[in-house]
Amino acid sequence: MTIAMYSRTSWRDVEPDFTVGQTDGEFTGTIERIDARFHATTNVGEVLGSFRSREAAERALERSAARRGQQSAEPARSARDTALLKAAALMAGIAATGAAGIIAAVTL
Repeated sequence: MTIAMYSRTSWRDVEPDFTVGQTDGEFTGTIERIDARFHATTNVGEVLGSFRSREAAERALERSAARRGQQSAEPARSARDTALLKAAALMAGIAATGAAGIIAAVTL
């Protein structure tokens, strides 16, 4: 008998090497590909590590989000905090795009 795991996390490629995740409507974290590694960072800026595959980075972020969801003592995030985290993710995507453009211009 095989039991399939259902992931409530959706992943969106913001840039070719920059992905953001959302679990149950909440920002989960980011995955950035640098060279051949995938670097996962949570929604609160905690670096989870460097992984060999995007899938491994996704699973690490999903486990982290599940642990945070089980911590009932942690107060619920306000709408303002959620908006700030989403803005930070957007800014990180913009910064990554700018850095890629600079690198491309310098290597030409």
